[in-house]
Amino acid sequence: MERIRLVTVDDYALIRIGLISTFDLEEDIEVVGDYGNGESAISHAAKIMLNVVLMDVRMPGMDGVVSDY
Repeated sequence: MERIRLVTVDDYALIRIGLISTFDLEEDIEVVGDYGNGESAISHAAKIMLNVVLMDVRMPGMDGVVSDY
């Protein structure tokens, strides 16, 4: 079975660490990216193959609600 490739995006590092720790316990999920803002996630997302982006909806700058990209 192919693993789900996940990226986390949140401006709070502690939240990202908790999410990554949780997903690392799952055999069928692989965290392939960890970003502190939407701009970094967008610029790197095109370079990595991923299935799911888990992004905070309230962050400074670009957040999980912006749809211009």
